[in-house]
Amino acid sequence: MRLGNLLPRATFCLCVPDIHGHAFNALAKAGFANVYNVIDGFEGDMVAEPGSAYIGKRMKNGWKNSGAPWTYACDPELLWISEDK
Repeated sequence: MRLGNLLPRATFCLCVPDIHGHAFNALAKAGFANVYNVIDGFEGDMVAEPGSAYIGKRMKNGWKNSGAPWTYACDPELLWISEDK
């Protein structure tokens, strides 16, 4: 199933900075019109504050921690998986 170039796309990396920017640029250059870059990534940054119950966990900023919708249940018809390994 092809989704077309006009549907909105969001690019973000799990937790490595700057990777999603490359994906965003490649999609825009390929003619995708509605491309958005999620700056803080999906999981966000690790909490470094001593005494925090979340120290060492990725609980600071990021899509997952913002209250935005997300799920592990993906519709296989909407996924594109590269043949390149």
